[in-house]
Order: sequence, then structure tokens, then C-alpha cells
Amino acid sequence: MTFPARPHGPDKAGPGPARRFAGLPPVERRAALALRLMRVGPDGRWALRRELAEALDARAAERAVQAMDLLVTLMAGAARRRLRPGPLTSLSASVDEAAFGRMVAAAAAGDHAEAARELSRLLDAAPPAGAVEAAETLGLIAAAAQGLRPEGLPAPGADIVD
Repeated sequence: MTFPARPHGPDKAGPGPARRFAGLPPVERRAALALRLMRVGPDGRWALRRELAEALDARAAERAVQAMDLLVTLMAGAARRRLRPGPLTSLSASVDEAAFGRMVAAAAAGDHAEAARELSRLLDAAPPAGAVEAAETLGLIAAAAQGLRPEGLPAPGADIVD
């Protein structure tokens, strides 16, 4: 699979906002937005589902929301601390959003080892089983919603990860 080049490395995070939200690569930005929306609660979940359904279809949107639900649930049990996504209107990406976005993008690109490394920055323990796979599902759908078609990406709404 080929995504726009973006190094995944420890130098991208810092003590404050990592960078401008709009400057994140497309898949990372959409993953970080999903994290922000999930923080809002049911209204955020609905907004995420609606936004992805408009970009793709209802089935893909539901799969992305399910993957995000699973990912957030798995991460909550092992989180180093409470995740700190920024407010919906913030122009800066928080360090947590940047790490989350890099993890999702790496998983979608098929680099599960890098995705696990990025995820471990947010957790006290090793990444829980299923977390990287859920991130891959979310990332592939986010890529499709951005119009990116990595080699081997199924059509929108197709079963991506069971």
C-alpha cells in the first residue's frame, strides 16, 4: 500500500500542541478528528458517522464508528493517562491527537509494528489485542474518505477487517 510519504517518528511529538491541525496528513487528520468527535459523546459519534456516510456510504461509516468504539475501549483500559484530544474548534493538534493519527496511518499503510509503537506512547502496557487491527480499519476508511486509494484498498463499504 502506498500513502503520501510521512515519517513516523518520535520527533513529531512534544510537550504542547504538536502542530497545526490542518497541517496533519489527510489520514492522520481524519483520525484525529474522529478522536475529537468521540470525546463529544453520542452527538460526536453521530457526526462522525454522518460525515463518513456522506464521503463514502453508510456501511463504511458504521464500520469506522465501530472500529473507533473498539479502539477507544481497548485504549481506555491501558491508557497511561486520560487522552487529551483538543476541542473541535482548535487549530492545533494535541500531542495525543498527533500520536493517535500516526498510529492509525501506520496501521492503514500495513506497518503494524510502527502502529504498535505509536500506540505504546499512549499506553502503560503493550497494545491490547485487536487495537492495531481496529486502527487499520479506521485508517483504511479514513483514506478512502479522503479519496486516497492505497493499493489493495477494498471498495467503500466492503468488509475490510473482520
